[in-house]
Amino acid sequence: MGNSWSAAVPALGADGGSIPTRDDLVKVKKKAKKPDAHSLALQQYYSCHLSKTPLVPPIVCDELGQLYNKENVLRALLNDALPATGYAHVRGLRDFIDVNFTANTGGGGAAPATAAAAAPPAST
Repeated sequence: MGNSWSAAVPALGADGGSIPTRDDLVKVKKKAKKPDAHSLALQQYYSCHLSKTPLVPPIVCDELGQLYNKENVLRALLNDALPATGYAHVRGLRDFIDVNFTANTGGGGAAPATAAAAAPPAST
């Protein structure tokens, strides 16, 4: 009557074979990961824009708000080694402003533990 092997093999489909799609045949390059905006912002605030080294006093700032180590700026200006792109607004040391930073020892801006601590003192 029927095939003798059909009872032993479960139904696997229409048995027409599989038709591969483009995804099965072509290997696509993975996209490069972009750094997140938070880590880029932190890098701007903690490293010299010119040399990408950590900021150490004395620190200067240009008119665009970029932070630099003063020593690196002086060396670049004396050796005429400022890159051509991105530094057209810099003509000399007068284009920089000295910046004084102090460490935040007040607890980092943490919220008060209770509402009573947040309320201003009562006047008498």
